[in-house]
Amino acid sequence: MGGRSPRLLSPTRFEKSARVTTRSQEKLGKEDASTSSGYSCLSSVPSASVTYLAIACMVIFCPTMVIYMWYAHRYLDGSIIQLRNHIRQEKSLLRIVDIWPVPTFFGCMAVGALAVSQALMQILLPGAYFFGPVTPRGNRPLYKKNGFAAYWITMLTTWITWREGFFNPATIYDHLGEIISTSICVSVVLCILLYVKGYLAPSSSDCRSSGSIILDIFWGMELHPKIGRWLDMRELLTSRIAMTSWALLVVSYMCKQIETFGHLHDSMVVTGSLMLMYVTKHFWLEHSYLSSLDMAHDRTGLYTVWCSLVWVPSVYTSPALFLASHPIELGLKVSVTIFVLGFISICILYDCDNQKAKFREANGRCHIWGKPATKIIAHYLIENGEHHISPLLTSGWWGLARNFHYLPELCSAFLWTLPCLFTHFLPYYYFLGLSFLLFDRAKRDDHRCRRKYQRYWEVYCRKVPWKIIPHVY
Repeated sequence: MGGRSPRLLSPTRFEKSARVTTRSQEKLGKEDASTSSGYSCLSSVPSASVTYLAIACMVIFCPTMVIYMWYAHRYLDGSIIQLRNHIRQEKSLLRIVDIWPVPTFFGCMAVGALAVSQALMQILLPGAYFFGPVTPRGNRPLYKKNGFAAYWITMLTTWITWREGFFNPATIYDHLGEIISTSICVSVVLCILLYVKGYLAPSSSDCRSSGSIILDIFWGMELHPKIGRWLDMRELLTSRIAMTSWALLVVSYMCKQIETFGHLHDSMVVTGSLMLMYVTKHFWLEHSYLSSLDMAHDRTGLYTVWCSLVWVPSVYTSPALFLASHPIELGLKVSVTIFVLGFISICILYDCDNQKAKFREANGRCHIWGKPATKIIAHYLIENGEHHISPLLTSGWWGLARNFHYLPELCSAFLWTLPCLFTHFLPYYYFLGLSFLLFDRAKRDDHRCRRKYQRYWEVYCRKVPWKIIPHVY
C-alpha cells in the first residue's frame, strides 16, 4: 500500500507554496470567475423547515433506532421480527425508556479515555505538515500527518494490554449499551460547547451564525473549530475518534466471540479483517480525507458530532456485532472468495483515494496509470472575492465517473456484511443506509460543484458524464 507522502515542509514555507498560482492561469479564468458573486458554503445549508425536520428525526428517531439495534443484537438474537414483537407486546414505543441503558462511570471512562488519548496523540505526535482545501472565506486549515501512527499506537496498546491480562476488549461488548448511551449524551453537550465557543471565540473568519440557536447547534457555527494550534476538533471527531472506535469495536467483538465460543469462526475472520483493512486504509490516506469537499464546507455541529460519536461506532460496526453472537461457518472456499473480493474492492478504493491525493500534491503534474494526468483547470471566486484555481482530475479511476470511489466503497461494505448471510435484516441496515447516503451525496456534490465552478463544471461533466457507475448512473 505505497504512495508518495507529502513533502515535509515548515509551516511558513508550505503556506507560501500553497498560495502559488501562475499569472497565465489567473488571466485565463479571472474574467469567467468574476461573473460570480463568490461561492458561499451557506447556500448549501438546507432551508429552516428541512433542518427542523432533520433535527426532529435525529433527536427522536436516530437515538431510538441505535438503542433498538443494540438491544436486538444483545437480547433478541439480532432479529428484527423479535424486536417488532417486543414493541407490539409493550404496546408503545415509549417503552424504550425501559430498555434504554443508563450512562455509567464505565461508559464515561471508555469515551473519555478514547477522546483524551486521540487528542494527545493528535497534538504531540510528529508528522509532516499539510494544508486542507481552501474554505469559502479563503482560509486553509493546517494539519499534521500523524493519524497512521496514532492508529497503530492505539491498536498495539490494545493488543499488549489484552495479551498481558490488563484489559479484555470483550468488556467493551458487555458494556456497549452504556457506552452508546454515554456517547449520545456527550455529543449533545459537546455541540452546545462548540456553539458557545463559536459565538465567543471563533477559530477563523469562517464562523457564521444563521440567527437561530437551534440551527447553529445542529449545523454548527465553525468549519474547523480548534483548541490551541493543533487540536482540530473536526479532525478529532470525524477521523481520530470515529474511525478508531470502529476498529476497537471490531476487535472487541472478535474477542467476545473467542471468549464465548473458544475460537474465531471464519465469518468473523472475513468481516473483521476487511473492516480493519478499511480503517487502516483510511488512516494511511487520512490526508486525502481531510482534503475532501465535505471538510471544506460542512460545519461542525450536532449532525457531524453525533454521527462521529454515535452513528459510526453503533451502525457501521453492526455486521461484526451480529457475528459476535452468531458463529456462522462459511467454509474455506466461500470465506476465501468473499475475502478476496473484499480485498480487491478495498485496494481499488485505496487506489482511487491515492490517485486523487497524488494529483492534489503535485497540483495536477503527475502520472496516472502510466500516463500524464489529464485535467480541467477550473476557476472560481470565494466569498471575499479572491480568485482561486482548482484542477479537476479526468483520468484514472476519476475519468470513469465523478464519484467512482463510491462504487468500491459500497462493494466493500456489502462484502464484509455478506458473511452474516441472509437470515436477519439488521446486519444489512448499514449497507442500505450507506447506499442511500452515497447516492444522495453524489447529487449534493454535483450541485455544490456546479454552483462553485459554474461553466467549468459543465465542461468537466461533458468529459466525465457518469456520477458513480460508468454507463449506468
